[in-house]
Amino acid sequence: MFEMPMKSENRQTTMLPRVASWQGSRAIHANLRLWRRPVEMVLNRHGLPGGRLQGVRLGTSPVFFVGAGARRLLVKFYPPISDRPWRREAAALDAIAQRGKPPVPAIMARGTLRDRSTWHYLILRPVPGMAVRWVAHRLTRADWLRFAREAGVMLRQLHAIPAPRGVPVLNTKTMTRRAVRTCREARVFSRAFLAELAWRLSRHTVSGDRAFRALLHGDMNETHVAVERRGGRWRV
Repeated sequence: MFEMPMKSENRQTTMLPRVASWQGSRAIHANLRLWRRPVEMVLNRHGLPGGRLQGVRLGTSPVFFVGAGARRLLVKFYPPISDRPWRREAAALDAIAQRGKPPVPAIMARGTLRDRSTWHYLILRPVPGMAVRWVAHRLTRADWLRFAREAGVMLRQLHAIPAPRGVPVLNTKTMTRRAVRTCREARVFSRAFLAELAWRLSRHTVSGDRAFRALLHGDMNETHVAVERRGGRWRV
């Protein structure tokens, strides 16, 4: 991650460059000086606290941590191609929040920032911990076995939640293949769990339709599994 302090600014125009693709978004998402003012503007809009700004070097969307400790927030902007990914992620997080598990970031606010392009955003209260990729070198075999059990429980909890109606979905065959592949690449799941996952996913999709019966995490990898040290052990 990379970081810089936020300063108070009252300008109403952010003057972000015009962006029309995921690639264009990725090209600028690490520029903290460019994003400091937009992040401050959306936090002020919702009456949320600011603080030190940290950029996260992951994925294709501009994602930032703001503040520290219990006041820490995560601000995620969605590239201005369409609002479908933004609506899909918000609906999934809302559905999980209603069930109370598995633990996911809580939505503090959502909205749209219009500059040269239209950026949708979510402001989230992140779950504790850090991506397993960042601590992988410190983990033991016992840690990995525990992760496999705990992450498996969380995915089963996710798959028990009915998919919200009217939410844009992705092609089922593509997403089920991707889900199994990314789970395998994450190295936190056993072979038995991967076999069970493939079987469960086939039952969660509607045959001949582009819809899911339940929520599905289609990109489970080592940056999407959060871990923290508790009681002398690393836990998911």
